[in-house]
Amino acid sequence: MNEIQLEQCINEHGKDVYAFCSQLTRNVQEAEDLYQDTFLKAVELAGRIDFGKNPKSYLISIALRIWKNRKRKYAWRKRIAGEGQLEKGAVGEKGVGQGRSPEDMLLHQELQAQVQSAVGKLDDKYRIPVYLYYGLQLPVEQIGKVMRIPQGTVKSRLHKARMLLKQELEVVLDEKLDQLLQHALSPKEEPGYWLNQKILRKAKEAEAMADKKCKRRVPVTVMAAALILVAGSITTVAAWKYLTPDKVAQEVEDQALAEAFQSEGAILVNESQEYGGYKITLLGVVSGKNLSRFVSSNDAGEVKNDRTYVVTAIENADGSPRPSASDDSYGKDPFFVSPLISMQDPVKFNIVTMDGAYSEFVRDGVQYRITESDNVELFADRILYLAVNDGVFYNAEAYQYHQDTGEITRNEAYEGVNALFQLPLDKSKADEKKAKEYIRKLEKEIDNPEGEAMDKGQEDSLVSRVAKKTLEWGETGLEQNAELLDWLTRTFSVDEEGYFSYSYEVKDDGISSSCKILADSLFEEGQVGMSESMQIIGGETEQDVYIETFTRNEDGTITLKVYHYIEG
Repeated sequence: MNEIQLEQCINEHGKDVYAFCSQLTRNVQEAEDLYQDTFLKAVELAGRIDFGKNPKSYLISIALRIWKNRKRKYAWRKRIAGEGQLEKGAVGEKGVGQGRSPEDMLLHQELQAQVQSAVGKLDDKYRIPVYLYYGLQLPVEQIGKVMRIPQGTVKSRLHKARMLLKQELEVVLDEKLDQLLQHALSPKEEPGYWLNQKILRKAKEAEAMADKKCKRRVPVTVMAAALILVAGSITTVAAWKYLTPDKVAQEVEDQALAEAFQSEGAILVNESQEYGGYKITLLGVVSGKNLSRFVSSNDAGEVKNDRTYVVTAIENADGSPRPSASDDSYGKDPFFVSPLISMQDPVKFNIVTMDGAYSEFVRDGVQYRITESDNVELFADRILYLAVNDGVFYNAEAYQYHQDTGEITRNEAYEGVNALFQLPLDKSKADEKKAKEYIRKLEKEIDNPEGEAMDKGQEDSLVSRVAKKTLEWGETGLEQNAELLDWLTRTFSVDEEGYFSYSYEVKDDGISSSCKILADSLFEEGQVGMSESMQIIGGETEQDVYIETFTRNEDGTITLKVYHYIEG
């Protein structure tokens, strides 16, 4: 999207988008923030907007997704500071005073305020479709696409919302209610001139800094069968040619973490290894409490503030630049970066189970990544590793775990990326008692037997709930309860060793999956049809997941189908 297209988009749809943001947040500052971020996200995803069609519903869907991700933050602000008032005049209707007495105008404004208040009291699943339908005049089909729900669900929610509003407003006739809603919810708030100019300016800045990436949670997965995942050289200590760890933190706008990397507790390493056509450099590590300005939490909503942060640089060994975030090839060769603990099976104990996340960007052809996890200093009296393998999950083929000694080593026969560094943490920071408690807690979460009561956080996890539901649904139930992403459906042949491989990405949600699976691990001998084994990946919000299913066909090929499930 160039500057002219962005300005045109703002001029044509800015009022509706701003009004929608105002209705979602009911707070002037947060509405402006959401409005600005919506258009900046649209610039980032410009290739998906067809300017030959009306992009308004696409912009609305972006705003809705961003708002859902931030809803808990908005609620927290409101509890502390109270709601900011929308600008005066937002309630009334422009031109409504023509031909009316001051008393009539006052009554009219009070009535509209009552309608807006009643709509505001509705649960979000009713409030949002009501506003989209009556305020922005979107048809049911477009509302379904914006909210990612079937049209039938949209109709049922609108019907339920009307019933609730009729009771609240004591309205008898549907026609009168429809008229009241259209008048009260029609867009009246408008973005200011300087706010739009700020967006245009930031879009220019973003174009110059297009390599920047946001923090991503490592996807939590549930798999009934074991997955074997796709993810020679001399270790060297390189001359320092990279951004230092504190500069890397500054690039992702985390000044607090930058200061932590400048402190005495930070450990600078600058060690490089080269495998599988890539050069991996461990730049530094720091651990402690409240080191970052970004708050991390697990799937149960538990805040995680005692963390280990590791900075790595990834390069193409042939000297060619790594693709920037704006390139189509970005993410086509993903990497899994994780601390590992000696004497603990790395298949179970890695960044996925240790509530990991990462931020990354590309600068001067080098891909920088900040990987964070639960604080591993507890285990500083053991050997601690940093593994970097190709793929999006830990690859058991890339490394060897020696149960007799607890040592983890590279699989020398592996031809891909399997760098393995030792993290030189301060042994005095080890805490054997806390380390044992931490391992017990993780083992309980990982190995919880079927039928045994889960911890409340686990039980409340959407991934866990969906994992239970899929066992009951079957293929028919999946099609009824989740949306099939048919463009991701594909069929694979099994290789001579019995494996099949796949990889895909849902760019809008920052979700990717890449696996190499032993087909016989999914199916009973001679079984044809859909396997009971599925993979469930946490989505962009706390309300959605992606479900991968595997079906063996009569000819022995395997068909992958990906479903998107949104709770509520």
